[in-house]
Amino acid sequence: VLCGFSAGGHLAGAAARLPKRIRPAASVLVYPAVDCEGWAEESGQGQPSTDWSLHLPQCIDSAAPATFVVASHGDSVCPPAKHSDLLVKALRKNGTPVSYVVGNHGEHGFGIAD
Repeated sequence: VLCGFSAGGHLAGAAARLPKRIRPAASVLVYPAVDCEGWAEESGQGQPSTDWSLHLPQCIDSAAPATFVVASHGDSVCPPAKHSDLLVKALRKNGTPVSYVVGNHGEHGFGIAD
């Protein structure tokens, strides 16, 4: 099982595309950053990313492992409507077993915030 939070959730989700012999059996993604649109602009590169391999909802196929996703409506960094909801929709569309816990759990980093 591979687990990731925020950008680490993006990496853990991307591992679903690894060859079967090294692909995780399951993924746990907590407030994952799955839609990278605009990241290049924000980092000062000047151009939005056109590399669709960075946009997890676009990359999901039937080989993706079972996935557990946690998100919060209070997250202004990775709001579910722009991140987790899109990923969960893609996983379900491809028949991947997915559990989704979404609610008012607080701001981004709610698992470590005081």
